Amino acid sequence: MTGGGKRLYAQLAIGRAERQRFSASHIFGTLERAIRLAGLDAVLFWPSGDGTMDSQIRKRIRQAGAEAHLWLPVLADAGTEPSEADQTEDAWGGAGHGASGRRAGLGAGDESFLFACPRSGARMDAARERCRREAPSYDGVFLDRVRYPSPANGFETLFTCFCPRCLEKEPDAPLWRQRVRELRKRIESASNRDVDGWETYDALLDESGLAGFRESRCRAVAGMTGELAAEVRAAGKAVGLDLFTPAIAPLVGQDYRLLAPLGDWVKPMSYCRAKGPAGMPLELACFVRGMTAWGRGLDEKTVMAFAGRSFGAPGLPGDADSLEAHGLDEAVAGREFRAAAAMAGDSTYPGFECVRHPDFDLDMSMDGVARYLRALRDAPGLVLAWNLLYAPEEFLRLAAEGRQ
Repeated sequence: MTGGGKRLYAQLAIGRAERQRFSASHIFGTLERAIRLAGLDAVLFWPSGDGTMDSQIRKRIRQAGAEAHLWLPVLADAGTEPSEADQTEDAWGGAGHGASGRRAGLGAGDESFLFACPRSGARMDAARERCRREAPSYDGVFLDRVRYPSPANGFETLFTCFCPRCLEKEPDAPLWRQRVRELRKRIESASNRDVDGWETYDALLDESGLAGFRESRCRAVAGMTGELAAEVRAAGKAVGLDLFTPAIAPLVGQDYRLLAPLGDWVKPMSYCRAKGPAGMPLELACFVRGMTAWGRGLDEKTVMAFAGRSFGAPGLPGDADSLEAHGLDEAVAGREFRAAAAMAGDSTYPGFECVRHPDFDLDMSMDGVARYLRALRDAPGLVLAWNLLYAPEEFLRLAAEGRQ
């Protein structure tokens, strides 16, 4: 540990954009300076694919006094795209991205967000092999994309998976598929007054006979995550888990009560400003757009109020564009941390945006970072997200002060 007080981690990714923007010497210098300025305990590194550079990155992380953890995406963006047969399948037979409410431009960059089914043997075999091959070179492994698709992938993808593997594994899957189709018809014919009378999204699923479907998804995610965590531990390495923030984690099949015991620590992605997948503003906005697209007579204001009731976010703006543009107050991250810690305990290290990132229209301010640090002052650890190459030095100094 390079500093005092709470643990401080940061995420580093070197993709196509970074290789075009920055020289190797700039990347190395920025990395070493950031570790020392913030007193980072660990850097979670998404490898570039260049073996020589990746080896140098690990070396320089350690020389600067931090641990190097492998940031490993599992079910999406794991180096090779899942075949169509391995991708999640919705209740209407569609694979890949959905249509309703999908984030504009999803998949246009380095990350496709095409998700394999958690029960895909081919994807699990590839993930296990990568753990065995790469984990020994790192001090820990940070498992990412251990989930189903989110609202950013399109509203239809919330109702996955009904691929042949899932139909074989779950005897009730054909019934659930029929009930999902009936739920869509219910939403399509709903009036604004009907939606005003719906309590929450989970209650709507329960009323539709889909509680078992929701629980099955959580079991599938926890099962495959447990298998990979066992591989990492067999190599003698620590396991971290990248999880959606508690309010919306059930949408992607993540149950903290099942997942927290599988990792040495968990990172709730309690992003209040991010306009990318996993960020609360984008995911809630996509949920609202998707459900509104299904409900032909619904307006966004009504569905936004329903989303606020469903995900513990009352007082949302009346339309999705405003929510995505302005985000949520950073105090929400504190509430989400407390919800996560109630299930995961002292192994909860919330992540927050600590960057000015041109690719995600994310321009954090000193005041915004300070508000996050105040909201998360009781957390035993923090993760600076994402990407360390775009973290201004003044943010890093502020984070170092906030760890005390």
